[in-house]
Amino acid sequence: MASAVAGAAPSITGIALLILVFIAFRDTVAGHQGLLLAFTGLFSISLAVAVHAIRRQLRFASSMRALQAHAEALARGDLTARLEIPGHAIGEGCRDEIDQVANALNILTAQHAQQISERERYETQLRALNADLQSRIDERTRQLEDAQAQILRVEKRLALGQLVAGIAHEINNNVNAITSAAEPLELGAIDLLRLADAWNRVTTATPDELHGRLDQIAALERELDLPTVRDELQTSLRQMRDGAARIRSIVANLRTFSHRGSDDFQTVPLEPLIRQALSLVQHRLHEQIEVRLNPQSLPPVPCLPVPLTQVLANLLLNAADAVGETGAITISLWRDGPDVKISVRDTGPGIPPEHLSKVFDPFFTTKRIGQGTGLGLYVSQQIMEEHHGGIGIESIPGQGTEVTLHWPARCD
Repeated sequence: MASAVAGAAPSITGIALLILVFIAFRDTVAGHQGLLLAFTGLFSISLAVAVHAIRRQLRFASSMRALQAHAEALARGDLTARLEIPGHAIGEGCRDEIDQVANALNILTAQHAQQISERERYETQLRALNADLQSRIDERTRQLEDAQAQILRVEKRLALGQLVAGIAHEINNNVNAITSAAEPLELGAIDLLRLADAWNRVTTATPDELHGRLDQIAALERELDLPTVRDELQTSLRQMRDGAARIRSIVANLRTFSHRGSDDFQTVPLEPLIRQALSLVQHRLHEQIEVRLNPQSLPPVPCLPVPLTQVLANLLLNAADAVGETGAITISLWRDGPDVKISVRDTGPGIPPEHLSKVFDPFFTTKRIGQGTGLGLYVSQQIMEEHHGGIGIESIPGQGTEVTLHWPARCD
């Protein structure tokens, strides 16, 4: 029992001490109750402020992470992404600046996505229009190329017609010369046959008839005027020989002209081509037109002989039409650096300035109907482009026109 009482003594002492401390603390608090209440209120306010600040900081950090994730999605090109921030009401009735920024960013993203969608739609339509336009351009280009080829074929036919007309005219002139010479030749031959017949009768005459028949021969010789007959016969024979020679030359030139390939470059002397072109248009040159040829001595030059001759003939025909019945045409050939040049200059009335820029247009002509097609210079320009060269024209009203061809003197 004593031990039990002894063990309980410290507990009673502790309880008594605790009661004394509590009584003392109560007395102290009772003396400072107002201060304690103030401290407790201040502590509560501070705690509330701290909790609110921490919550805002956490929300701000969460908003920044959401903004970063949204920015990364936009950087990847995902315009369907929308910014959603936990705890924030994005859209109508935004509560704070973060909500307003997020809402504005979503609106901007949606507008940008719509603009891109519209742009892609416009680009699709534009590509379709471009494809249709390109198809039309290709079709139009093909039609123009076909038309150009048709024009070239027509001009070549016209040039061939002019060539045939010129050749026919030249041959006809020489045939007429031969025919004209044949008539006095025939009459002279008849007269000579009469004289030969008279001399033949002398050989069969008797001595009594001889004197009379010789008188008949003398009278016939006086009637025939043998020196005149001899001169006429020689003249007629010379005319027939010259006419036949000219026809032979024309045929030879035509054969040479037709045998030259028009699609292959050939290295040939140019002066014979110029003279050949002159011979083809000779029938269009009046006798009062003076033709001057100033060829520079040049080695053979690569060219397309037949088309080039066609170009030269066309330029000479234009010059002849411009000059009319009197005037001069000058043809010059020279080397100018890497190029060879041929010019045809006339003393015609010249070309008005308002027409000078149109002379290479197809179907443009100032000639009367039936005198020109307006294709000559256009086709000539095409042919010179095939030579990797060109054609230029200078004209002074009242003084004349000069057309110059140029192309490389060597095939590189």
